[in-house]
Amino acid sequence: MGSPSSLTARSPLPRGRRAWAALLVGLAALAARAAFQLHLEAYPKLELIRNALDDQVLYDSWAKHILAGTPMDWERTGHEFAYWAARAPGVFAQDPLYSYALAGFYRAFGFHYDAVRALQALLGVGTALLVFRLASGLLRPPAALAAGLCAALYQPLVFYEATFLREPLATFLMAAALVCVQAAGARGAPPRRARGLALCGGALLGLAVLTRSHLALPALAVAAWLLARTRREAGARPVLALAAALLLVLSPVVAANVIGSGGPAFVSSAGPYNLFIGNVHDADGGPSPAYLRVKAQGPPESVDLVGALAGDVRAHPMAFVVRQLTKTAQLLAPGERPDNVSLAMGRLLAPRLGLALVTDALLLPLALGGLVLALRRWRHHALWLAYLAAGVASIVPFIVVSRLRLPLLPALALAAGVVVDQAVALAAARRWVSLGALGLASGALVFALWPPAQPHRHVDYQMAAAAYETLGLQREEEGDARGARRAFGRAVALNPDHEGAADAAARLDASGPPPPPDREAAALCEQARDEARDGRRAEALGLLDQASRRAPEWALPFRYRASVHALGGDRRAAVDDLERAVALVPQDVELRATLKALRREVGLER
Repeated sequence: MGSPSSLTARSPLPRGRRAWAALLVGLAALAARAAFQLHLEAYPKLELIRNALDDQVLYDSWAKHILAGTPMDWERTGHEFAYWAARAPGVFAQDPLYSYALAGFYRAFGFHYDAVRALQALLGVGTALLVFRLASGLLRPPAALAAGLCAALYQPLVFYEATFLREPLATFLMAAALVCVQAAGARGAPPRRARGLALCGGALLGLAVLTRSHLALPALAVAAWLLARTRREAGARPVLALAAALLLVLSPVVAANVIGSGGPAFVSSAGPYNLFIGNVHDADGGPSPAYLRVKAQGPPESVDLVGALAGDVRAHPMAFVVRQLTKTAQLLAPGERPDNVSLAMGRLLAPRLGLALVTDALLLPLALGGLVLALRRWRHHALWLAYLAAGVASIVPFIVVSRLRLPLLPALALAAGVVVDQAVALAAARRWVSLGALGLASGALVFALWPPAQPHRHVDYQMAAAAYETLGLQREEEGDARGARRAFGRAVALNPDHEGAADAAARLDASGPPPPPDREAAALCEQARDEARDGRRAEALGLLDQASRRAPEWALPFRYRASVHALGGDRRAAVDDLERAVALVPQDVELRATLKALRREVGLER
């Protein structure tokens, strides 16, 4: 049995092997992103969804206003937070860096949306490599590799890199800042090098705050760690360098806001609105009755949202406490809380997203276990522990949605790596019973916290259908009638109420008579019906599979398959086949109504 010291010893990986490990992390990250983005058809592409209330559209529109040199008319966007921008004229209504970065890209390369998505995917590869570098200074080589692969294959990050939302950029910036600060605080680091790394880390932290202003609290936690780490060897010089760079990056934006408003201001004016709707006693993630009553008190500049929230908290103190606990649980729970777009809908429409194997259902329970293990050596892990605690504390007071977890990925991946690190230590010490117990405990935690299947929001089906309708229109303009017809059919299968896509499919179908069904396929369908009538459902499904392969554009085999599955009690499989049938005959109103009802019955839609 190994001694206690053998469980904490860590030997650094030789430079050559570390390079190979980094290459593996980078290739895994690149492969997962290429598999997803190269086959990305419609959802969650903002240019196809065309939803004016999607934040993606807002950032894209703001970037185009920046390029044109015209002010953004926030009120016309229709966003609720924009209504309150009148309370602080002259202050950015949203954190500005992401839209300015988009504007810079558009100026340099034009409005190539796929290129933006590809660039964000490369940032994701960089994030994974940075997490591996961060982990290499704290964990044994196999555990550092595991942490890097967690970041490389983290499914939510891969998905959101295909959106025009701020979180992938903020995640990259925070990962880079943590690497710089970790290196600046390394024991024995030359003073000049430590100050240079601290300057770089401070600048990156400042950019992250300009991307998502709530990251100011984690930035302060990182600075506090650096001060505690270096005060004996280098005094306050490294943290002063970090603070100087951070303030230098933030000061132009803060100064512009202060001058523009004539009063105190930070990065944006959206904080009071988000604080109110996230904490009022009847908060539900959006405008609530209490919020609407406050909004009705007068024009935005005459309403004190912070004061109104303080009064609400005094009137409902227990509701406020329960709300904070609930939001903390929502942030750290593996289930998805979608916002503008839905990861679950992305998985449904792009199965290759599943190649990014690390979901929240896997990562968060392991990270929770790793957090408990890391607390025993909290000084060693203090940097990411402080960052994680401050990150959670910076999100919970506002609105909690799943994508806000993304900047916490470096800490979450390290926490999961701690579990692997402990397993490697136990294996090296031949403590097989303890190793088995660790494995059982980790598996039990994942099993216990595994989220139940959640229905898709109706709005997600609508947005996905809208994206496919736009795709169909584009393909029709390009002369690809077959591709257009397929896209219109997919739109109706997603949203059976989508008359526009159904009419477009009918228009294309009217251009030529449908091919007659394959005779052998028809015979197979009749034979399958007889088999199903006699209770031989497996044989019936096999025959219908053959029929659908012979006549892939014929809806009848899929209709029959749906009936066979429903008779066998597998209504979820029946929905899949009904969707295929509706996509082929979107004009069939009765079939669309059946699909809509069955989807709600099995809990796939709410």
